[in-house]
Amino acid sequence: MQAACLNCHSTAWVDGQWRRFENTIRETNADLLTSTRIMENIWRLGLADFDTNPFDEAIEKKWTDAWQFYANTTRFASAMGCGGDYGVYAGGRYQLTQTMLEINDWLQEREKQNKP
Repeated sequence: MQAACLNCHSTAWVDGQWRRFENTIRETNADLLTSTRIMENIWRLGLADFDTNPFDEAIEKKWTDAWQFYANTTRFASAMGCGGDYGVYAGGRYQLTQTMLEINDWLQEREKQNKP
């Protein structure tokens, strides 16, 4: 892939872009791992049904959106558009973080409701 970039850009530019892109992958992977661990707690507590279909309940669809849309949009923007507002606001980092917080808030609310 770098060879395509080098057709128009200098080696220094491509190297910097690649470092930024690899950092974006690490960051989105970390956010997705956090979201998945929260979902694992939801499934473990029986608040959603993993065994029948892990993608059919609203909270599971929210988790799916995190990796299927928001993380991938962030990565695409980082790889092809050099990040910027598109990678943050147009279905990117902002929505990924918001979704992760909403999943966590959903779990915390259900835990409060189930306390004696």
